[in-house]
Amino acid sequence: MQKKYQKFALFFLFPLAIFFNANLFDLVALPKQKVSDFIVSYRKIVRNNKGKNLLYGYEFKTEKGFKFILEDYYIKENQIDITHTKLFKNITNVRSSKQNYSKRLASDINGVYQYFYYLLAVSSLISILVLLLNKNLNDNSFQNVNLFNAMILVFIFILLINTH
Repeated sequence: MQKKYQKFALFFLFPLAIFFNANLFDLVALPKQKVSDFIVSYRKIVRNNKGKNLLYGYEFKTEKGFKFILEDYYIKENQIDITHTKLFKNITNVRSSKQNYSKRLASDINGVYQYFYYLLAVSSLISILVLLLNKNLNDNSFQNVNLFNAMILVFIFILLINTH
C-alpha cells in the first residue's frame, strides 16, 4: 500500500508543508508592519446555543481593507493601530489609544489556530522525512503519518468555518 500511494502522499504533503511553514516563518521570523487605520464597519457574530443567541464577538473592517474578529468585545474608537505580518498580512496586534485588544483576537493565526499551525507545520515536515528516508515503513505507520496530518488539517478547517 505504501509504495502505491507514497507519491500521492508526498504530492499532498509538500505543498502543505511549504504553505504552513511559510506562514509560520512569516509569523515568527520576519519583521511585522504597523499600520494606523480606521474602522469603517462592524457586525455582531452571534452563535445559537440551545435556542439562545449568544454573542461570540465582533467582526471589524477597516479603511485599508483589513478584517479581524474580537471575541466578545466591541472597540468604541474608530482609530486603531494594526500590526500584521509582511507576507500573508495576518493580524497579530490590534490596539487603540486606550487599550490593547491583541489577546481577544480570534481571526487569522491567533489563539488555538496558532497551535494547530505549529503542529501541522512540524508534523508535515517530519512526515515527509519519514516517507522519504524510511524505506521499511509498514502500511499501518504509513496510514498513521498521513491520517494525522489530514486530521489536523480538518480541525483547522472546522475552526475556520465556525468562526466565520
